[in-house]
Amino acid sequence: MDSFNSNAPQITSKDINREIWDATPAEELALLPRGEYVGRTIDGRLMTSQSKGTPGYQATFEIIEGKYAGRRLRHTLWLTEKALRRSKVGLAQLGIIDLQHLDSPPPELIFNLSVVVRKGDDEIERNEVARFIAAPTNPSPLDHFAPKFGNENGGVN
Repeated sequence: MDSFNSNAPQITSKDINREIWDATPAEELALLPRGEYVGRTIDGRLMTSQSKGTPGYQATFEIIEGKYAGRRLRHTLWLTEKALRRSKVGLAQLGIIDLQHLDSPPPELIFNLSVVVRKGDDEIERNEVARFIAAPTNPSPLDHFAPKFGNENGGVN
C-alpha cells in the first residue's frame, strides 16, 4: 500500500492531547485587510505551479508586528525566461544572488510587505504580497551564503 509519505512517523488519535483538542476551537482564518505589514522570511523553496508546471521560487513570510502577528503569507517569483529578469530583483532582496542559492532557504530578513486581496481565476479571493522591501535594519544577506572558514572556536584548521 502506497502512502503519502512513507518516511513520516505513523501516529493515531491517541497521540493527540485530548485536553488541547477539546479546548481548541476550529477557526477559519479570514483574509488579511489590504495594507502594509512587517514580516520576516521563514522559508523559501523551488516549486512548480500545479496548473502548468511553471518553475518558481516560493518565499514564505511571517508577520511579526501588530494584530496579525504570526500569520503567514507566500509570494512566488516565477523562473521562466520571460519573468526571470524581474524575479531576480525580488530574489536579490531575499539574499538569493546565485543560482545555487535557490537550493537553500533564504536568510531570515525583515521586510515591509504590501499585502492586497486578489481574486483568482477560480473566483476565490486570496491575500497576495504585492511588494516586499527589505527593512534597513537587516544584515547583509550575502553573509548567509558566505563560505564558513575555521573551526567552531573561530580558529583555522
